[in-house]
Amino acid sequence: MVSSINHYAELELLKKLAEAEADVSDNKVGPIEDTIDALRKELLSRDYSDV
Repeated sequence: MVSSINHYAELELLKKLAEAEADVSDNKVGPIEDTIDALRKELLSRDYSDV
């Protein structure tokens, strides 16, 4: 049973790696700084007066 769980985990990891490689090939990735800057801008633009 442990062997089948390990096999399943290995297949899931390979699937995630293949998806990540496809994202890189499709230019769907960028620097983390860009993501953080976009999130910061979004949060700062919100109106929190009703909170």
